[in-house]
Amino acid sequence: LILHLVLLLILVEWRAFLSLLALSLLLALSFHFFFLENNPCAKMTAITAFKIACSFLFLGLVSIIFSGSKEALFAAAQARYQHLSKMYIRKEKKMLKTIKLQEKIWQSLGSKEINLEKKINNLVLLTKENSKDPILYRVHRELQTLSGFIQEEIHRNRDHVRLTIKKTSLDGFLDHLEKEAITAQIFQYQEIFQIENHLCDTLFQCAITEVLSLFLNSLYDLSLHNIEGAPIRLEITNTSLEYVIDGLNNYTKKIPAYRFVLSTEERKRAYPASYIVNLSDKEKKNSENIKNFRKLENQSIVSSHYGYMEEDSNLGLHTKIFVLPQKIRDIRSAAMDEKRAPKHHLNTHPAGSDLERIFFEKIKEKHPGINKERIQSALLLIKNYHAHQKRKSGEPFYFHPLAVAHILLDFTQKESVILAGLLHDIIEDTAMGSWQLEVLFGKRVSFLVHHVSKLGKGIKKPKFTQKESIERLLKEEDQDVLLIKIADRIHNMRTIKGHPSFQKQVKIAEETLQVFVPLARKIGLKALEDSFKELIFEVLQSKNGI
Repeated sequence: LILHLVLLLILVEWRAFLSLLALSLLLALSFHFFFLENNPCAKMTAITAFKIACSFLFLGLVSIIFSGSKEALFAAAQARYQHLSKMYIRKEKKMLKTIKLQEKIWQSLGSKEINLEKKINNLVLLTKENSKDPILYRVHRELQTLSGFIQEEIHRNRDHVRLTIKKTSLDGFLDHLEKEAITAQIFQYQEIFQIENHLCDTLFQCAITEVLSLFLNSLYDLSLHNIEGAPIRLEITNTSLEYVIDGLNNYTKKIPAYRFVLSTEERKRAYPASYIVNLSDKEKKNSENIKNFRKLENQSIVSSHYGYMEEDSNLGLHTKIFVLPQKIRDIRSAAMDEKRAPKHHLNTHPAGSDLERIFFEKIKEKHPGINKERIQSALLLIKNYHAHQKRKSGEPFYFHPLAVAHILLDFTQKESVILAGLLHDIIEDTAMGSWQLEVLFGKRVSFLVHHVSKLGKGIKKPKFTQKESIERLLKEEDQDVLLIKIADRIHNMRTIKGHPSFQKQVKIAEETLQVFVPLARKIGLKALEDSFKELIFEVLQSKNGI
């Protein structure tokens, strides 16, 4: 009796306890006087009746409490399921619609009757075997270009993700993640979510919305398999990512990164000091992942961040590893997030017509045999693709490549060099694809543009620092590439006063003196060497207040 009374006092507040005690006493007395007193066979005392009444009330109350608890848990689980469904259903519908559309397009091209990609690849191999024949060799090269273009378009339409990049602190991001995980009721078994961040409050530059989805998806998956309800641990440590840039003499770029380890395991693993990512690798898509939207989305997010991931197949169902750049703009070019240029969206400017007229008059005067239609096509292309871009001076960006091509008219008779001068920024600064450019203007123009911009000929466009670009420029042996780079720098020096930072002007002038003056001398361009010196002198004069 005493135990029951103590438990009742614990389970309910004191007012309810007194009410139940009074009710038990009333029931016991009623039972004793109306039933036991009139029954001579009954030998139960009033105290015994009171004990029985209290016991029945206790059991009834416990049943009600647990029944209510069960209903509350069921209601909470149902509400949580509906919340998670709403959170994922929109993304899954959108992704499924996209996948179905993409598969419909590419299945039609890859059907047994057509199988365009396979047929072209077979022709590439067939013509390669007979490449001693000059005609077949030319066919082989054209087919190779077409094959690359098809792969590029497949990636662009099926796998490419444009990102909205923002800066945040790592601590701020983790706080946001913790709140989102709690709000979304991610955890299946009410696990403890432990964040182990031993780093200082450092910068994290990424597509915040997408990276949050990456971690919420992963937390949800870990929780699904975490039947024992073990704590989920998120450990963040410093590491680095190394990128092998295809087509650039195996050049490797190394940048700082964060390693995020999500795990329900108690033991900690040993991890490598850095992770190698080959940007030229084709995306490896598992057909089973089409049904697993979260995993498919995770792969897409990590790939778009030029990161590294390990999950499930390598580590079981209890650990996931994601390695992401600390600053995504250290490796991912802003051009990757440009929209494809709309058709017939041409950049018009009052001064543009005069510049174009003077340019074509000079072509007519100095290069009468040049293919003007190809030059006009390149000009229309840059006006379209650079339409929304402006220089520091506020002028339309396409004025710059037009001026570079104009300078080149005085130093070369090669049509490919003039075209490359017009197009030299289109791969680096816009959504134009590498193979798309080759399809439009041929291998030589594509080669020159890629070597001028120092981008590998891959689907992904890595970003290089100015120091890296200069180091690789000094190793360049193709004189046409050097000529375009010199013409590019000449025009930048001529318009340097449009740069708002005087310190930056001085830095560019000093770099020009150290790098580009020797390059002009190296390829025998005395006139450009002298132009450099005059322009550098003007900047340094301003520095010294002369």
